[in-house]
Parts: sequence; C-alpha cells; structure tokens
Amino acid sequence: MFVRVIGSAPGESLILLFDCGSAITIDCCKTGNENHTINSLEELGIGFEKVLFNVITHFHDDHIKGMSELAAACTNAKIVIPDAWTEDVFKYFVATVSDETTLGRVSVTKEIERIFDILKGSPRRLFTVSELSSLYPPPAHPSAKGESLIVLTPTVARKAKFLARLASAIAAGDTEAFGFCETNKNWTSICCILKYGEKYAFLGGDVENLSPDYDLSSVHQSHLKPLSRYEFVKLPHHGSDTSFCMELRSLINDDDTVVAITPYPRGHKPLPSFNTANYLRGAEKAYVLTGHKIGASRPQRMRRRQFVIDPIPAFRRKRGVMTAGCVRSGIG
Repeated sequence: MFVRVIGSAPGESLILLFDCGSAITIDCCKTGNENHTINSLEELGIGFEKVLFNVITHFHDDHIKGMSELAAACTNAKIVIPDAWTEDVFKYFVATVSDETTLGRVSVTKEIERIFDILKGSPRRLFTVSELSSLYPPPAHPSAKGESLIVLTPTVARKAKFLARLASAIAAGDTEAFGFCETNKNWTSICCILKYGEKYAFLGGDVENLSPDYDLSSVHQSHLKPLSRYEFVKLPHHGSDTSFCMELRSLINDDDTVVAITPYPRGHKPLPSFNTANYLRGAEKAYVLTGHKIGASRPQRMRRRQFVIDPIPAFRRKRGVMTAGCVRSGIG
C-alpha cells in the first residue's frame, strides 16, 4: 500500500497504489506544461490502464487543472464526481460558467468543458458518489488484500441542502444561480477514508466543517466510532479553520500520525496560519507541502520539479519562498 500526496502549488493531488497493483487518483495538479499527477504515475511505474478511478473532489482550479489530460490518459478509469452534481446541474454549471468570472484565472472553465466532453464521449465513465459509497475494492475484485476506500462526504444532508439552495437560486434567475454554484462548490467536496488492515488514513478534499449536524463531526460520530487514531491525515481545505473538527483532531496522535497540509496557492500569507498551527499544536509529524509564491521570479518558479516536504515549525520560522512539496508515505 502506497500513498503519494502532491502539493506543487498551485494545486494538489493524491495517488493511491494498492497491493494488487491497481491505483486511484484524487484530483490533479499541473503547473505550466507539467502535469505532476501524470508524472508521478510514471515515476511510480503505474500504467494508466491500472488506474480504476480519477476522483474529482470538487471543481476548484487548484484541484482540477490538468484533470482532462489525466482522464484522457486513463481510458479505463471511471471519472468520479459528487452525486450532488447531477447531470442536469453539471450541464447547467458548464453552460453558465464563463472566462469573465474568477474561475477564468487559470482557464478552469476550459478544463471543466474538456472533462465534460470526455464524459459525453464515454458516458459510462461517469461515476457519482456520496456518503458511504465504496471506491475500493471494486465488485468481484479478488486481488484486494484487506484494503478499502470509502467516501465520507458529501453527506446526504449536505447534498439535499445544496440541491434545494440551487433550485431556489435557479428560480431567482440565472445570475443568482451561477453565483451560488461558483461560491458553494466546497459544499459538495468529496473526502475519503482509506482502511488497510486495522489502520486508517483520512484523505480530506476541501470539505468544510461548518455545521456539525451534517459535516465532519457528524461523519466521525456516526460512522467512525471504532477508530482510535489515524496513521495519516491529509488535512482538509488546506488547513483552513473552516475545516477544523475536534473529532478529527482527537484521532491525530501527537507522536505518530503523519499530517500533510497542501497550501492555498495564492501566496498572499504565511502558511500554515496561526490558527492551523494552534489546531495542530503538539503534533510532531505535521508537514506543509508548498510551492513558490506566485510573485516569485520565473527561474524560481521553474524549480518546482524538485519536490520536498517541510516540517511546519521550520516553515513558520522562515516564512519565505519555499520549494514545491510532495510527501511519499509507504503505508502498510
């Protein structure tokens, strides 16, 4: 069992390699002409035909840039999106998004349209998921060796609220409905839990813990009671305080749990924030994966090929320009 977290700003992605040789990608990371997720698959010796799923946690630029290239390469893989984004909602979103919006800053509009074109050409590749959907092992997969990947969010309650609010916005007019889609895609973000043997890893997308009745707190209380700790945590929503969940924090063992934070890619403030540092206070194996600030010179930006991982205390002291980040976690 092998997990790679890619945090080459702007963007983040995960690759899961199972003992049977199958793989799952979560989101995609691309800078310039370099698709870091595709490159990592090749570095790990994973053939594209071995990829079972290309998971899209949500449709923000730092999670989907390069996804159309990845999906085009992994022709056998299902393309996973949250089932709150029904076909009609997804079509509506693609039709109303425009390059004049904030989404146009890295041509994410065209990325969404290219993904949609792939799905139109291969409709059976679309695989929608929500709370407690299973991504691994697939049905009748005899090679699975005690490993599983289960979707935790979006919860049923969150999905229902998203669709109800969207229906209300559509009734109010196109502009309001588009604005709702643009500002609330985190509502539907996928996050997963990986189980291997009797150990667990938390793989958060950009899910936010804004309402305990249907967010991470509820998920942990409802479905994850047997857990005593996580071996690995990809902290949700770039370590933002909107994702803080004490149920999750209590499962981070201060001595042993590896915590990875992928940065918000704008480079406007030091990462992690003081709130995040306080939230993780005492965790000895917490790391930030970060790239050069957007304002760095071109020669500095081009050094992103060198992947490193930096402990949070070191980054907090330097507060400067750092190189790109990648954590390799050999699990099992």
